Amino acid sequence: MNVIKNRKNEFLLFVIVLIVTFLYFCMFTWLCGDEFWNYGFSYNISKGMIIYRDFNCLQTPLYFFLGSIFINLFGEYLYSMYLLNAVITAFMMVLLFRMVKWKAFIIWPLIIMLSNPSYNYLCLFFLFLILYLIFKGKNKDWLIGFIVGLVFLTKQSVGITFLIPCLLYSKNRKKSIICFFIPIFLLIIYLLYNNAFFDFVNYCFGGLLDFNSKNKYFSLYTFFEIGVLIYLVYFLVKSKFQDKEIFYILSFQIIIYPIFELYHFVICFIPVFYYFIKKRNSIYLFIVITFLICSIFFLFCCGLGAHFNRKDNFMYFVNDHGFLKIFEEEEKIFLPYFEESDFQFFIVVNAYARKLYMNLPINKYDLMLSGNMGYRGAERYIMEIEDMCDDKVCAFFVNVNLYDSGYTQFDKKIFDYIIENYQKVDKHGAYEVYIS
Repeated sequence: MNVIKNRKNEFLLFVIVLIVTFLYFCMFTWLCGDEFWNYGFSYNISKGMIIYRDFNCLQTPLYFFLGSIFINLFGEYLYSMYLLNAVITAFMMVLLFRMVKWKAFIIWPLIIMLSNPSYNYLCLFFLFLILYLIFKGKNKDWLIGFIVGLVFLTKQSVGITFLIPCLLYSKNRKKSIICFFIPIFLLIIYLLYNNAFFDFVNYCFGGLLDFNSKNKYFSLYTFFEIGVLIYLVYFLVKSKFQDKEIFYILSFQIIIYPIFELYHFVICFIPVFYYFIKKRNSIYLFIVITFLICSIFFLFCCGLGAHFNRKDNFMYFVNDHGFLKIFEEEEKIFLPYFEESDFQFFIVVNAYARKLYMNLPINKYDLMLSGNMGYRGAERYIMEIEDMCDDKVCAFFVNVNLYDSGYTQFDKKIFDYIIENYQKVDKHGAYEVYIS
C-alpha cells in the first residue's frame, strides 16, 4: 500500500515539476548561442540530415537525437527543446526526492536557474541516476557501465572521466567495459553505415583538441571551482577513496573545462550542493539555505523578466521556429544577395538562428568557430570554400565587430581570407557583405 502511495506522490511530483519547469523555461530563460546551436543540431537530424557528415558538431550526439524526437513530436519550435529539458528535470527531481526527500526542493531552483537546452544538462541527469543506484546499494556493474556509455554519447569528456570510478568500483570490470561499449558500438555502426565515422572522429576528438587550446576562458569562477575541487578531493581522500558518490561528482567537474564561467560552474556545483545538504541534518541550516536560494532565485527571475521584456534584447519569439524579430530586418537587406548567389555564408555567432529564420538549409559552414571545424579546420574550410566559389557566386555576410571583440571562439583566418579575396559590396550596421 505504501509503495502505491509513494508512486502516486512521485507521479504528482513529476507532473508539477514538469509544468512549472516548462513554464519557467518559456518565460524567463534568455536566448543564447548554445541554445540556437543545440536546437539547430536537433532540427537537422529531424530533417534527415546525418550528424558530422552533413553538418559539424563538436559533441557526441545523444542529446541531439533526443531533441530531434521532441521536434518531430511537438513541432519545429524552440519550445520543443524546452519541453525536453523539463522532462529531464522532472525525472531528476524524482531521483533526488527518493534520495534526500524534501531537500530536493532546495536543489530545484539551482537546477533550472541556468538550464538552457544543453547536453550538459543530460549529463547531470545521468550523474544523478548513477548516484541513485549507489544510494540504493544496487551494485549492478553492467548497468552503471551502460549508463557511463550513454554519458560518453552525450559528452565524450565526461564519459571518459566517469569510466575511472566505474572501473575502480566495479566487481566485474569485464562486464562493465562491455556494457560501456554497447551504446558506443551502436553509434559506430550508425556512423559507418552513413559514411560519417571519420568526420565524427575529426570533429569530436580532433576538433575538441583545437577547442580546448583556443577557447580557454578564466574568470572569478576559476577560483570558485578550485575551491570546489579541494573540497571534493579532501572528502574523497578522507574516505580512503571508498566514497563512490564523491568520486563521480569529482569526475563530473570536467564539464567546466576549458570555459570557466557562470553557466558551467553552476552545472558543476549542483551535485556538490546535493552532496553537502545530504550530509547535514540541521533544520536551522536548511532554513537559512532555503531562504538564500529562494531569494537569489526570485531576484534572478525578476532580472530575467525585465530582460525578457526589453525590445533591444530581441526577446521575441516569431515564425515557425520561434526565433527573433530582429532577423526580419536582416532578411530584407540580405534577400537580394540570396537571390543573386549560389551559396551563402554567415560569418556570425548565430548563423544557425538566422538561416532557420530565413528557411535556408543548414550546413557545416554555419558554425565556423574555433574548434568546431575539426582539427586545423580553418585551413580546410578555406580550401573547400575556395573550390566552391571558384565557378559559383558566393555571398558572405560578416559581422565585422567580431574581429576585434576578443570573442575567443571566432577564428580570424576565415575573416582575413574573405576580406582579402572577395569584393565588398554593402555594409549595414555591424555587417559587411562580400561577393565572389
